[in-house]
Amino acid sequence: MGISINLFEFVNYSWATSEELKSIDDKLLFSDDLEKALDKIWEERKKFAVSENLYYQSNSKKQRFIEFKKNEIIPRNFIGTIQIRSNGQEYAINILPKVFHKKNHYYTTKETDSIFAHILWWLSGSQKQNYFTMESSLGALESNFLEILVYMFSNYTLDIYSSSSYNYYNTVNEELETVKGQIDFNKYVNNYAVGNRQKLSCVYDSLQYDNQFNRIVKYVCILLKDFTKNIDSKRNLEDILFILDEVDNIAVTAEDCDKVVLNSIYSEYRIILDNCKMFLTSLSIYKWKDDYSVFALLIPGEKLFENFIFTTFKRNILEPIKNVSKTRPGRNYLVKKTPSEVPNKFKLINDFIIELLDNTHIIFDTKYKKLISKDGEEDDSFDADYNVSQTDIYQMVSYAVASGISNIALIYPVLPFEKQTKELSIYEIEDSFTNGTIIRVHLFIVDIIHEDVLDLNINEKLENIFESSNQRLINQLNQAVNKINSI
Repeated sequence: MGISINLFEFVNYSWATSEELKSIDDKLLFSDDLEKALDKIWEERKKFAVSENLYYQSNSKKQRFIEFKKNEIIPRNFIGTIQIRSNGQEYAINILPKVFHKKNHYYTTKETDSIFAHILWWLSGSQKQNYFTMESSLGALESNFLEILVYMFSNYTLDIYSSSSYNYYNTVNEELETVKGQIDFNKYVNNYAVGNRQKLSCVYDSLQYDNQFNRIVKYVCILLKDFTKNIDSKRNLEDILFILDEVDNIAVTAEDCDKVVLNSIYSEYRIILDNCKMFLTSLSIYKWKDDYSVFALLIPGEKLFENFIFTTFKRNILEPIKNVSKTRPGRNYLVKKTPSEVPNKFKLINDFIIELLDNTHIIFDTKYKKLISKDGEEDDSFDADYNVSQTDIYQMVSYAVASGISNIALIYPVLPFEKQTKELSIYEIEDSFTNGTIIRVHLFIVDIIHEDVLDLNINEKLENIFESSNQRLINQLNQAVNKINSI
């Protein structure tokens, strides 16, 4: 059995005194090896990450998963698990969401499993991720987030493949001695001209088991089988690979998942494909010694929060909302560099746009951070009452100027261990260039955490555990739209 180490985003951990790191024997060697391995994973990250993922597009050659200092380490903005084999020992470093962090608190297995359940809920509520039909079964998996994901994926996938296989009709052009399908007369004329009149070039649809979908599933199962230590998961993956024995073993990427076209009736296979893409997008594997290897599944926390809020909105449109999308009116760049005739510098990347029934719009921007700051905190670059910086406001004003949308909402997560006491304000900016147009930046805090927080009953399906929490979030988001629309 390996050692599980639970760390939180942006929390400092001392190699000398932190309880979380005391189980590591040779800390200096462990730290040095881990940093080198993460540097290598960062260097080769584009093999695993989709190209539009901005968190992986940095030009930095230094890894950005964990900050290593002389006497401490600081996890950054990636949630997930780094599984390590080093000197005969196995470690699973779980990097947990900062919203659950409590200073000097020892987290029990039940509390850690409750955090994992929340992450799975956020994944299930994010576009292209579907876990709603799966049993959680978290309690039996020894507080390892990666093992939970692998178990859920392998259990569901085996269940689907055991009842039906995925075959795909593929167009085949083949030379035969008897007609099958349609004759390709152009090719037959060529055969006839060179004395091969007995060869008929036929075009027909063939039901192929060795198709791209099954190749993706096989490749992901091979990756996961090498690292899972859960007996049930390993058995599930081996059974899937036995079923897929006749399928070619070919390396694939997340982009290959987008090339697979599934009929809408194959919803159960869509879930498998979406989760294969999630693994391929977030996984990194690196081996550089006979006794050292790293298997990392890391998801940017800000991106997970943004996708969760966006997808919840999109799936639950209520009046007066007409549409929820990533595109907005106006230009895509802030400035034009003359002599160009169109804006072409400083691309504007907002999170998503709400279009109302009256054809007006609201820009929504998610902020995965604490909103309420400490009383009396003095910093001219921040509001004394809120964790809203001048940079945030300048960014929102740029969105408004470029799009012509004057209402902007900033969405922050509720922090379960801090009480909200201050009334949320609205920032107003008067635009003198447009005869006094008022740009309004609205602040909202939404619940993405179950009311029982760390005391969940996890022996149910995810949709049952979080049914009331999901409805509460839907209500809060729609109330935010109504509040802005009433001003």
